[in-house]
Amino acid sequence: MAFERRITLPGSERKSLPKSQLVSPINENDIVRVTIVLRPNSPQPATHKGNGPYRAVAYEEFKQKHGANPEDIALVERFAHEYHLTIVDSSAPKRRVIVTGTAAAMIRHLALSWHATKSRGPNTRFGAAREL
Repeated sequence: MAFERRITLPGSERKSLPKSQLVSPINENDIVRVTIVLRPNSPQPATHKGNGPYRAVAYEEFKQKHGANPEDIALVERFAHEYHLTIVDSSAPKRRVIVTGTAAAMIRHLALSWHATKSRGPNTRFGAAREL
């Protein structure tokens, strides 16, 4: 298959929330939703520091410069289709692709380990961590 080689991207790891407790492993038949955040076309814009006039940027210009590369979106979409994941949303300006599938598929194809954690409040949160 085309996507057999995996690379862990620096900074892509997620940690559980502070003071959260492990509740249970996730049921591999549960349907889960994952947001894949893509790199921008160019470095993030610098904040205005007051040195000179501020120039407003039109949405189309901002989207072109700082949105995701369409080739990156196409690559993620091909990956999702190859592994039978469902694309919920795909947005170059937002630099994201949202996919759903079974927890088993996400574990197998995205190399994630899943667990349910509980933090402050009554809600249970499902967390994912990339296996290192």
